[in-house]
Amino acid sequence: MEDGDHYRHSLGKYSKFFIELENKKFFATECPKCGFVYPIRGRLPRLPGDHQWKELPGTGTLASYSISEFVPAFMKVELPYVLAMVKLDGADSLLPISSGTGARTDKIKTGMPVKVAYSKVPVGHPMLLMCLSRPNYERTAC
Repeated sequence: MEDGDHYRHSLGKYSKFFIELENKKFFATECPKCGFVYPIRGRLPRLPGDHQWKELPGTGTLASYSISEFVPAFMKVELPYVLAMVKLDGADSLLPISSGTGARTDKIKTGMPVKVAYSKVPVGHPMLLMCLSRPNYERTAC
C-alpha cells in the first residue's frame, strides 16, 4: 500500500444503522411479516427477505452487564470497561453496548433506565459512535 492509502470495507446491510448513528439517530430493523424489531441486524436470520428500518428513541432498560478490569490491548478503551445488554424501547431483543469512557460502576444497576449517547469526537470504529448513558445525564464523550 502506498502512504496515505487506507483500507475500506462495506458494512453491507448495517450501513444505514451506522450512517444514522453519525446523525445521532438510532435505527433498528423490523420484519414486515412478524413485526419483530431487532437492533442493528439487517434482517432476522430465520426469515429471508427485506426488512424495514425503524427509528427508535434510544431509551431502554439495563437487562444485564459485565464489568471488566482487563481488555485486550487492541481495544484501546478506558478501564473499567462495562459491556451492557440493553432492552431498548421499541425493540424485541437485547443490544450489546459499552458504557464508554468514565463509567461509574457504583451507579450501574440492572433494571435502571438508560439511553444511547453519541460520540462528539471522531472514532476509529463505527460501533464507538454510541455508548450507554443515564437519562438526564449529558455525556461529553463515548
